[in-house]
Amino acid sequence: MSDTKAALPGATSVISVALRILGLMAATMAGNAARRTARRIGGWSVVAMLCTVSVGFFSFAAFSFLARWLDSSYAGLILGAVYLVAALVFALILQSGDRRERSSR
Repeated sequence: MSDTKAALPGATSVISVALRILGLMAATMAGNAARRTARRIGGWSVVAMLCTVSVGFFSFAAFSFLARWLDSSYAGLILGAVYLVAALVFALILQSGDRRERSSR
């Protein structure tokens, strides 16, 4: 009887140590994933900001060019249509990428 009671506290401590190790490993992996995600979000935010600024300059230059040759209302309509088509194409590309990721899982 005393042998089984002595073995149980040792077994319990091994299990608790194993659970603590697994918990620490999970916390480390979650921290690494959070850092990678934050780095990606920061990087893509910089890219988005630079693209937004460049689109602004491009829009101004294109509008000025078109306004010289056409009326300013036509220039605005042409640029609006071009950006609408570009947005739809980009949305289609993103949508197809989401489908590929889902099908590969």
